[in-house]
Amino acid sequence: MEDDERSLFLSIIMAILFVFTAEYPYYSGGVTVFEGDISQDTAFQIDLIRDRRYEVWVVDTAGPETVDVSIRKGQDIVYEESFRLLHPEGDYIPWHPCVWATDTDTYDVHVHPRGAGTVKILIRKDAGQNSSPDSCPILHPAGQG
Repeated sequence: MEDDERSLFLSIIMAILFVFTAEYPYYSGGVTVFEGDISQDTAFQIDLIRDRRYEVWVVDTAGPETVDVSIRKGQDIVYEESFRLLHPEGDYIPWHPCVWATDTDTYDVHVHPRGAGTVKILIRKDAGQNSSPDSCPILHPAGQG
């Protein structure tokens, strides 16, 4: 194999590995309760189940620099986070933070991209591993926790 062919072959293998490792968590375990491409202020509702761990995912390399996500139960903000895009990695931090639902209920989610671009938002129910509230913010109204 000549150097050019070898370089091309290695580049293709690296691209395949990158795509597989970047997308593996998306397809491995868990149940997606919401998925959407968002480019402007968006509000939607999700139904969460009591005593379950959920992950909030913000993914896309062509999205805005910062995306604000808040979850409300009634008038109370029970979760709020600003996700920042890292360059050149293309990942948003914090990396898939978890939240813990204390009630089976409908929650209001608001996503505010702070700039141009489209970002994918996913809210996923944990598949069972690490299903404890120990390291997660708990979703309950103010004054109840």
